[in-house]
Amino acid sequence: MNIKLFLVAIGICFLFNAHAQTFFVQKSAFGVEAGYVMAEFTEEFPDDPKDRSTQGFYGGINAQFYIEDQSFIKADVLLSFVQDSFWLHLPVLYKHYITNQVSLLAGPQLSVIVGQKTPYNSFGIDFGAGAAFDITDNIYLQAKYNFELTNTRLQRSAIDTGSRHNTIFAGIGYRFLD
Repeated sequence: MNIKLFLVAIGICFLFNAHAQTFFVQKSAFGVEAGYVMAEFTEEFPDDPKDRSTQGFYGGINAQFYIEDQSFIKADVLLSFVQDSFWLHLPVLYKHYITNQVSLLAGPQLSVIVGQKTPYNSFGIDFGAGAAFDITDNIYLQAKYNFELTNTRLQRSAIDTGSRHNTIFAGIGYRFLD
Protein backbone atom coordinates (compact mmCIF):
# COMPACT_ATOMS: atom_id res chain seq x y z
CA MET A 1 0.00 0.00 0.00
CA ASN A 2 2.81 2.42 0.87
CA ILE A 3 4.53 1.74 -2.46
CA LYS A 4 1.31 2.53 -4.39
CA LEU A 5 0.87 5.77 -2.44
CA PHE A 6 4.52 6.65 -3.07
CA LEU A 7 4.16 6.00 -6.84
CA VAL A 8 0.97 8.11 -6.99
CA ALA A 9 2.76 10.96 -5.17
CA ILE A 10 5.69 10.79 -7.59
CA GLY A 11 3.28 10.71 -10.54
CA ILE A 12 1.49 13.84 -9.26
CA CYS A 13 4.84 15.63 -8.86
CA PHE A 14 5.75 14.75 -12.45
CA LEU A 15 2.38 16.03 -13.68
CA PHE A 16 2.78 19.38 -11.90
CA ASN A 17 6.33 19.70 -13.18
CA ALA A 18 5.25 18.84 -16.74
CA HIS A 19 2.35 21.31 -16.54
CA ALA A 20 4.69 24.12 -15.48
CA GLN A 21 6.94 23.43 -18.47
CA THR A 22 4.41 22.46 -21.14
CA PHE A 23 5.28 25.32 -23.44
CA PHE A 24 8.97 24.42 -23.65
CA VAL A 25 8.26 20.71 -24.01
CA GLN A 26 5.98 21.52 -26.96
CA LYS A 27 7.44 19.59 -29.89
CA SER A 28 5.79 21.52 -32.69
CA ALA A 29 3.35 24.28 -33.43
CA PHE A 30 1.84 25.53 -36.65
CA GLY A 31 0.35 28.94 -37.24
CA VAL A 32 -0.59 31.91 -39.36
CA GLU A 33 0.91 35.37 -39.34
CA ALA A 34 0.07 38.72 -40.97
CA GLY A 35 1.13 42.32 -40.68
CA TYR A 36 2.93 45.36 -42.00
CA VAL A 37 6.07 45.36 -44.13
CA MET A 38 8.29 48.30 -44.99
CA ALA A 39 10.80 47.74 -47.77
CA GLU A 40 13.84 49.89 -48.45
CA PHE A 41 15.27 49.71 -51.95
CA THR A 42 18.78 51.05 -52.45
CA GLU A 43 20.05 51.55 -55.99
CA GLU A 44 23.78 52.03 -56.17
CA PHE A 45 24.63 54.09 -59.23
CA PRO A 46 28.29 55.16 -59.44
CA ASP A 47 27.54 58.87 -59.07
CA ASP A 48 23.99 58.98 -57.69
CA PRO A 49 22.97 56.48 -54.98
CA LYS A 50 19.21 56.46 -54.39
CA ASP A 51 17.24 55.18 -51.44
CA ARG A 52 13.50 54.79 -51.44
CA SER A 53 11.15 53.02 -49.14
CA THR A 54 7.67 51.77 -49.60
CA GLN A 55 5.08 50.05 -47.46
CA GLY A 56 2.85 47.06 -47.83
CA PHE A 57 1.48 44.04 -46.05
CA TYR A 58 2.36 40.38 -45.66
CA GLY A 59 0.76 37.14 -44.61
CA GLY A 60 1.64 33.50 -44.43
CA ILE A 61 1.98 30.28 -42.53
CA ASN A 62 4.69 28.99 -40.22
CA ALA A 63 5.90 26.00 -38.28
CA GLN A 64 7.90 25.96 -35.07
CA PHE A 65 9.92 22.92 -34.01
CA TYR A 66 11.38 22.31 -30.56
CA ILE A 67 15.16 21.81 -30.37
CA GLU A 68 16.12 21.89 -26.70
CA ASP A 69 15.61 23.89 -23.52
CA GLN A 70 14.02 27.14 -24.71
CA SER A 71 15.16 26.92 -28.34
CA PHE A 72 13.14 26.35 -31.49
CA ILE A 73 13.51 26.45 -35.26
CA LYS A 74 10.82 28.62 -36.88
CA ALA A 75 10.20 28.23 -40.62
CA ASP A 76 7.82 30.56 -42.47
CA VAL A 77 6.27 30.80 -45.91
CA LEU A 78 5.34 34.48 -46.29
CA LEU A 79 3.90 36.40 -49.23
CA SER A 80 4.28 40.17 -49.20
CA PHE A 81 2.83 42.83 -51.47
CA VAL A 82 5.12 45.85 -51.77
CA GLN A 83 5.37 48.44 -54.55
CA ASP A 84 3.14 46.57 -57.00
CA SER A 85 5.25 43.43 -56.53
CA PHE A 86 4.58 40.13 -54.85
CA TRP A 87 7.51 38.70 -52.90
CA LEU A 88 7.80 35.19 -51.54
CA HIS A 89 9.91 35.04 -48.34
CA LEU A 90 11.16 31.78 -46.88
CA PRO A 91 12.91 32.46 -43.55
CA VAL A 92 14.34 29.72 -41.34
CA LEU A 93 15.00 31.31 -37.96
CA TYR A 94 16.59 30.16 -34.74
CA LYS A 95 14.25 31.21 -31.91
CA HIS A 96 15.41 31.37 -28.29
CA TYR A 97 13.27 32.42 -25.33
CA ILE A 98 15.05 34.81 -22.94
CA THR A 99 11.95 34.95 -20.69
CA ASN A 100 8.69 32.98 -20.71
CA GLN A 101 7.17 35.51 -23.14
CA VAL A 102 10.07 37.20 -24.98
CA SER A 103 12.14 35.47 -27.64
CA LEU A 104 14.91 36.50 -30.01
CA LEU A 105 15.04 35.38 -33.65
CA ALA A 106 17.88 35.18 -36.17
CA GLY A 107 18.62 33.33 -39.38
CA PRO A 108 18.69 33.27 -43.18
CA GLN A 109 15.83 34.11 -45.50
CA LEU A 110 15.28 33.40 -49.17
CA SER A 111 13.38 36.17 -51.05
CA VAL A 112 11.92 35.77 -54.53
CA ILE A 113 9.88 38.14 -56.70
CA VAL A 114 6.91 36.15 -58.03
CA GLY A 115 4.42 36.73 -60.82
CA GLN A 116 6.13 39.74 -62.38
CA LYS A 117 8.91 40.47 -64.85
CA THR A 118 11.47 42.82 -63.39
CA PRO A 119 14.82 44.26 -64.49
CA TYR A 120 16.26 42.98 -61.20
CA ASN A 121 17.35 39.47 -60.44
CA SER A 122 14.31 37.94 -58.81
CA PHE A 123 16.23 35.92 -56.21
CA GLY A 124 17.94 37.15 -53.03
CA ILE A 125 19.35 35.82 -49.77
CA ASP A 126 18.80 37.85 -46.60
CA PHE A 127 19.80 37.68 -42.96
CA GLY A 128 17.00 38.42 -40.51
CA ALA A 129 17.00 39.28 -36.82
CA GLY A 130 14.18 40.27 -34.51
CA ALA A 131 12.12 39.61 -31.43
CA ALA A 132 8.75 38.15 -30.52
CA PHE A 133 6.41 38.64 -27.58
CA ASP A 134 3.89 35.95 -26.63
CA ILE A 135 0.65 37.58 -25.49
CA THR A 136 -0.82 34.14 -24.76
CA ASP A 137 0.32 30.62 -25.60
CA ASN A 138 -1.40 31.02 -28.99
CA ILE A 139 -1.16 34.74 -29.87
CA TYR A 140 2.14 36.55 -30.42
CA LEU A 141 3.60 39.77 -31.79
CA GLN A 142 6.76 39.68 -33.87
CA ALA A 143 9.10 42.21 -35.49
CA LYS A 144 12.23 41.52 -37.54
CA TYR A 145 14.64 43.28 -39.87
CA ASN A 146 16.00 41.54 -42.96
CA PHE A 147 19.23 42.72 -44.54
CA GLU A 148 19.89 41.49 -48.07
CA LEU A 149 23.23 39.71 -48.37
CA THR A 150 23.13 39.27 -52.13
CA ASN A 151 23.27 42.16 -54.56
CA THR A 152 20.34 42.01 -56.94
CA ARG A 153 22.14 43.69 -59.83
CA LEU A 154 20.17 44.85 -62.80
CA GLN A 155 20.10 42.07 -65.37
CA ARG A 156 20.15 44.26 -68.48
CA SER A 157 22.25 47.26 -67.57
CA ALA A 158 25.16 48.83 -69.43
CA ILE A 159 26.47 50.49 -66.28
CA ASP A 160 27.65 48.69 -63.17
CA THR A 161 24.75 49.26 -60.83
CA GLY A 162 23.35 47.28 -57.97
CA SER A 163 20.30 47.18 -55.79
CA ARG A 164 19.56 45.99 -52.27
CA HIS A 165 16.18 45.18 -50.81
CA ASN A 166 16.00 45.39 -46.99
CA THR A 167 12.73 44.85 -45.15
CA ILE A 168 11.09 45.34 -41.78
CA PHE A 169 8.27 42.97 -40.85
CA ALA A 170 5.93 43.72 -37.92
CA GLY A 171 2.92 41.51 -37.36
CA ILE A 172 0.68 39.40 -35.24
CA GLY A 173 0.37 35.65 -35.35
CA TYR A 174 -1.76 32.80 -34.09
CA ARG A 175 -0.11 29.51 -33.16
CA PHE A 176 -2.06 26.21 -33.24
CA LEU A 177 -0.49 24.09 -30.49
CA ASP A 178 -0.47 20.28 -30.70
